[in-house]
Amino acid sequence: RKGELVRMDSLTLKPFGPSLELSSGNATTAFSPDYRRLAVGYPEPAKLEFVDVSRMKSLGTLDLGVDGWINYLFWEHGYLFALVDGEERAVVTIDPVGRRVLARHPIEGTILHAERSAEGQIVLLVAPREGIGPLSLAVVGGKGMKTTPIRGFAGGWETEQEDDEVRTRQRVPALVVDGVGQRALVVSGRAVAEISLNNLAVRRHTLSERVSLLGRLRSWLEPTAEAKLVDGPWRNGTWIGDGLFAISGEDYSSKGGQHHHADPAGISIVDTRDWSVRTIDDDSVEVVATEHAIVGHGGYEFGGVTGYDADGDKLFELIPDTSVWLQVVGGYVYAVHESSKRFTIIDPRLGRI
Repeated sequence: RKGELVRMDSLTLKPFGPSLELSSGNATTAFSPDYRRLAVGYPEPAKLEFVDVSRMKSLGTLDLGVDGWINYLFWEHGYLFALVDGEERAVVTIDPVGRRVLARHPIEGTILHAERSAEGQIVLLVAPREGIGPLSLAVVGGKGMKTTPIRGFAGGWETEQEDDEVRTRQRVPALVVDGVGQRALVVSGRAVAEISLNNLAVRRHTLSERVSLLGRLRSWLEPTAEAKLVDGPWRNGTWIGDGLFAISGEDYSSKGGQHHHADPAGISIVDTRDWSVRTIDDDSVEVVATEHAIVGHGGYEFGGVTGYDADGDKLFELIPDTSVWLQVVGGYVYAVHESSKRFTIIDPRLGRI
């Protein structure tokens, strides 16, 4: 199926101006830093198309020479980085002006998360290609790729089949990149690996949870001890600022015979100055951050969108009982409904739709 590239009003989502027909409707995109050009990534074989957005005109295509599909695109500091998955896995460094491949860095494992640093590096959390095993961190920049093992941390997926039942276990820790400092933070259970992006030195920390006035303790990063049928945790995170980051996610299990049942991990805020953690939300499964709010949504079961300030005080609660996922663009939070054909646009500064 072909796709179409078109400008839309940020609040009405009504299209305006010229459009451009794309080779595929299944594409990954990245803007140039000045927002004048757009790179569009196509799957199998991995290929890029460059677009002059002001004229909505194609500038040409580039075959990346890797058999697979593009999962992520980052346009940073004069380079374009494409993460290709499939039979071949690689990070491809591209010169977007000359439209040529500068380097291909093979990835032997599975990419669990990909983030960017303030210095324009691409930071990857990598698990074994098959199964759950030791994690490593890869950092890709204009000078190449460097990696380091994260000792004592494991992640990935493994699949078991018994008769006609296929069961997948997962362990996906969170990856957060400090928006100011040159460090990556990998969170698994109550352990945090703090990794310098300059020299890849690794330091380990143990989180201590702040107890509320009622003395309530919550197992916020791992399933409860009695949950014997756990298929595994999945975590995501985002940098907030002022030494703080937020973690959310889900704990999947097949309890009660339900496939893909998931309990929300809520939202917890970690303070890297003393490595303390506090839970501010019980029902969210994903978290994003804007200048004005920490925003979570409750997934398919709990629904709704809730915003908090950095102290954990609730700012707003919108569209209850509605399943969405969140995307932040230009200061607005776009709540994308299940069909991906309807959007609720939230102004986190005003706390309203």
